Amino acid sequence: MEFQKKKYVFRGMDGFAGFRNGQEYELEIRATEATDEQPSEIVIINPVSRLHTYCSKQEFNLRWERR
Repeated sequence: MEFQKKKYVFRGMDGFAGFRNGQEYELEIRATEATDEQPSEIVIINPVSRLHTYCSKQEFNLRWERR
């Protein structure tokens, strides 16, 4: 699956990976394929550092709200 750009509002603690609570960001995201050994994860490209972050769908839903 290719990365898709979508707008989300960060709902976590200020400073987490450079994000600010309540601030809107355009993220490049995609989901990984689930395997027998590992569940599907969300991959986020940080818009500032361009580093990849991997998190579970539950973690992603706790920290981000789609706009």
